[in-house]
Amino acid sequence: MVINMKWEENVRKVVPYVAGEQPNRPNMIKLNTNECPYPPAPGVRKAAENMESAALRLYPNSNAQPLVDELAAYYGVKPEQVFVGVGSDDVLSMAFLTFFNSGKPVLFPDVTYSFYDVWADLYRIPYHTCALDENWHMNPEDYKQPNGGVIFPNPNAPTGVEEPQAMIEEILQANPDVVVIVDEAYVDFGGTSALPLLKKYENLLASFEINDIPFIRKIARTGKPIIMSTGIAYLADIELALRTCKEEGNENVILLKCTSAYPAPYEDINLKTIPSMKEVFDCVVGLSDHTMGCAVAGAGVALGAKVVEKHLTLRRADGGADAAFSMEPEEFKEMVDHIRMIEKAVGKVTYDLTPKQKKSREHSRSLFVAQDMKAGDVFTPENLRSVRPSCGLHTRYYEELLGKRITRDARLGTPMDWSLVDFTEKEQQ
Repeated sequence: MVINMKWEENVRKVVPYVAGEQPNRPNMIKLNTNECPYPPAPGVRKAAENMESAALRLYPNSNAQPLVDELAAYYGVKPEQVFVGVGSDDVLSMAFLTFFNSGKPVLFPDVTYSFYDVWADLYRIPYHTCALDENWHMNPEDYKQPNGGVIFPNPNAPTGVEEPQAMIEEILQANPDVVVIVDEAYVDFGGTSALPLLKKYENLLASFEINDIPFIRKIARTGKPIIMSTGIAYLADIELALRTCKEEGNENVILLKCTSAYPAPYEDINLKTIPSMKEVFDCVVGLSDHTMGCAVAGAGVALGAKVVEKHLTLRRADGGADAAFSMEPEEFKEMVDHIRMIEKAVGKVTYDLTPKQKKSREHSRSLFVAQDMKAGDVFTPENLRSVRPSCGLHTRYYEELLGKRITRDARLGTPMDWSLVDFTEKEQQ
């Protein structure tokens, strides 16, 4: 019998996934960083209990469209920007297979507990791992070399280290022709999602969560004032965040009305939300402004904003992720000066007159004799007029005085007073 092993040449040599070491002590459980220590939310448990089990026999929507639509609405993106799969590893697999096909090496950091090299080996995608620095951070310069794509976890799964948004933007700007994947599988445990950058960079793929409740709870416990921007938050997200702070005894929260676009179009700002937020959430409200110039900031203050956040740069010409829509120091000072003037102008609700207004009121209209008149002449539209200043009778008596007689001679320009009006005419008739 002849055995031909030539087929082995076409078999991929793949190292299978090896589970992390588990302790043998019966009273100890090892909890990996990607395993959630919290039980399902009450709403999830209730939905599972009330689910119609017979429906499981039916084929679901082939594209999971209802789920896609809900996720898109929740995160404020378009449905075509959402891809769902059977777990995060399946999504990563499809991402590698779909986006990394240039023949150039894919770049990712040298981190443990990563499927990146597994998927790259499986799909025969060349790759290069970049070392972390001594503080477990990525070096953005490593990701500016020629490549076929970039992927990295944020925060880092083994260490929990998070890279700042500015670094992510730096990597995106250096790689406009390839897909950059920010793997946010662990962002719920403390991190900032790159979701707002999706509107700015079409080559960004992000797995995101914005309900960072453990992080908010941790900050609230410090007892320090908290400023929260609402740029990608729905009403329910804001309510949950505030409720979390109150549960920790911290009600010193400032909410910033924000539109997460860079720069933000004026028509998307919706400043009228500021007084609504103050009424609905009963807290100090401000404005996180990403528009060009200072007009929107001033209008926000006029509508009740008590805090204004603006991006600042020493010189736009120096470049940088936020440079295009940032203010230079002179412009920032001008904005502050305008805001201080607007604060004075907004003032308070009052119907009283200031001393200057009272002085100006002396020049308002009142009733005057408009022709020379003899005693007994009748007041007519020709000899009774409303003119300035205000030392005559009020103009509201004009109709009442027409047809009555004057009590004595009066020259043109005489201010009207009640002593000039004969009220005995009717009695005599």
